[in-house]
Amino acid sequence: MSGILPLRLRTVQYLGQCRGQALSPSEIYEALRPEYEGEGQFTLAKMQWHLMCIKAVGLIEGVDPFWDADQEPAYRYRITEAGRRNLACLE
Repeated sequence: MSGILPLRLRTVQYLGQCRGQALSPSEIYEALRPEYEGEGQFTLAKMQWHLMCIKAVGLIEGVDPFWDADQEPAYRYRITEAGRRNLACLE
């Protein structure tokens, strides 16, 4: 699996590629599934945890609150300017 970014960093990178579009945890999960499926850290529930952790350090923000399929409150996420600046180190 060499050459694959850590999941949280890849999540920020993916949101950066979405050009400001806000995505739900399930949309992000489905987009990254081909790269990370089978890893213990990669479940929808853990994806929600990863997103909250990335949000806590300011690289992404939660916008557009909604009720998910389980009628739980959720956010769609998009990259912040700080997230874009930090991604510059990957280029």
